[in-house]
Amino acid sequence: MSKRIGKLRIEMASRILQEEARHFSKTEALSELFDESQNDPKSFHQAWLLPLLDEGLSLESACAYVLEFHSRPN
Repeated sequence: MSKRIGKLRIEMASRILQEEARHFSKTEALSELFDESQNDPKSFHQAWLLPLLDEGLSLESACAYVLEFHSRPN
């Protein structure tokens, strides 16, 4: 029983670390996107959002897609 509890603790710690890394990655991506959109909003809109909006995505969905794309590991 104690081996199983130990194994579960390790698995849980691993999941927590993965979730924290994923959260950090999304936060970092959001920060980069925000900076880019503030530095040149017209280019950002044309390069990232307009193609998705033209395909029928809502603005909210397009922003979520761009954030997800930017937060994926290389």
